[in-house]
Amino acid sequence: MNNTTWADCDSEGDSEGASNVRWISRFLNKPENEFLCEVDFDFINDRFNLTGLHHEVQNYRQAYEVLLDSPLSTNLSHDLYQSIDIFAAHLYGLIHARFILTYRGMQKMLQMYQEGRFGTCPRILCEKERVLPIGISDLPNAYPVRVFCPRCVDIYQPSHENFSSLDGAYFGSTFPHLLNQLMPTLLSRSSAPSDTIYLPRIFGFRLYKPERTYPSLRRLMSPNPHLLPPNEQALGAGGQTADSTATGSQQQAGEAKQ
Repeated sequence: MNNTTWADCDSEGDSEGASNVRWISRFLNKPENEFLCEVDFDFINDRFNLTGLHHEVQNYRQAYEVLLDSPLSTNLSHDLYQSIDIFAAHLYGLIHARFILTYRGMQKMLQMYQEGRFGTCPRILCEKERVLPIGISDLPNAYPVRVFCPRCVDIYQPSHENFSSLDGAYFGSTFPHLLNQLMPTLLSRSSAPSDTIYLPRIFGFRLYKPERTYPSLRRLMSPNPHLLPPNEQALGAGGQTADSTATGSQQQAGEAKQ
């Protein structure tokens, strides 16, 4: 048992030879983890990169040993082995969020993006633009991962249900925007966001917002006119507001003096 590693324990019952695969490789091969890239071993082995994470993960020391494929301790029960495996997955995700903000991490994620590993934008006007993973919050267990479209600059749910349990904090809210700033020419983005805004039309004519063009119509349609802005509450003759009527009276008085 002293020579058994965490990967060996995780591979019990699998096909022969599976125990030779590192724990991280087995973890990344799961369908729900396809958005995650492989964090360099040197990055994980550098304790400076993990500063503060011991406050975020239970049984941090044992979870860290899982990532390093260290030998198993004989003092742990089988149930604790399974729990620590979950803690190790969470630790890897938090490390992943830091790694993809480095140049090396961005290179790996960019390659996955160019291969279409993250899917495409569901919006019709984006014409299947490739998307990037993003977290709505940097706090763990707040929201699952979402995808960001660099063309329409909006976020969506991933197309596959496998990713509904993948924490968005494993990617963070910074990654796609930082990647766009550092490597703007490498994102496909075939047109500017302003070119993909849908404009509603009637018989070919663009619509305008009634509150900007027709304040009197807005007043007539409002169930509570007193809640409208002051300049739209009191309407004068001919559909003019009180302010516009007063302005017209002042102009007439000025002309009479002349």
